[in-house]
Amino acid sequence: MPRFARSATAALALLAAGGTPWAGPGDCFREDGKPPERALTGMLRQVQVRARELPAIDGGWFYVLDLPAPVCLEGAGGTRRGLRSVHVFAPDEEGMAGLRRHAGRRVTVAFKTVFEEHTAHHLRPMVGEVARVGPAP
Repeated sequence: MPRFARSATAALALLAAGGTPWAGPGDCFREDGKPPERALTGMLRQVQVRARELPAIDGGWFYVLDLPAPVCLEGAGGTRRGLRSVHVFAPDEEGMAGLRRHAGRRVTVAFKTVFEEHTAHHLRPMVGEVARVGPAP
């Protein structure tokens, strides 16, 4: 498939997911409790945490979305730029099953909300609650 066709297909898939496929300069994700207007595409990885000083999370499994290009997040602590990955989670078993099913694959994720890390349980500066996850176009 020609490069342009792949880009157009990806843009259409993001629009169908309820998001916009690109952001203008300074258009950051916002920590405001509202669903972001766009989805992100990247490689979904399952990561096991090694933190002996934090027994509550030591050995636990988490999901990280690695991004092909940096994004920014406007949060209570200011604007965080150059973010290349997002700690993603689902609040229920159905959502977690979707993350497990797609781990190790390139996916598109639509979020219910995004926010800054604020506990030891958050593995990246940007954390996102997953609304939908599916194969990337």
